[in-house]
Amino acid sequence: MLVELGPVKSLPALNSLYLFPEREQEQVDDLRKKITSMDLSSPVVMLTHQFTIRALVGTTTRSGEIVVLRRGEKGKLSIIGKIAPRPTD
Repeated sequence: MLVELGPVKSLPALNSLYLFPEREQEQVDDLRKKITSMDLSSPVVMLTHQFTIRALVGTTTRSGEIVVLRRGEKGKLSIIGKIAPRPTD
């Protein structure tokens, strides 16, 4: 494992929407419910795909880019920044 932050848990709502765009609304609703109910007393890292990020928060990403979100009132998500991947040599 490259990043040891704790146990890894599978979450189907993070799966790519690329091949299944018809699932977008249901999957994003499921993901929002999960995020709304999460204990955020410590940071949470979620790994997903560009299409899922775009559907969730309306932004595009580059390969390997990190989108940092804040959960506000009633589960509202806002982008507080992006972290670009390290350039490859």
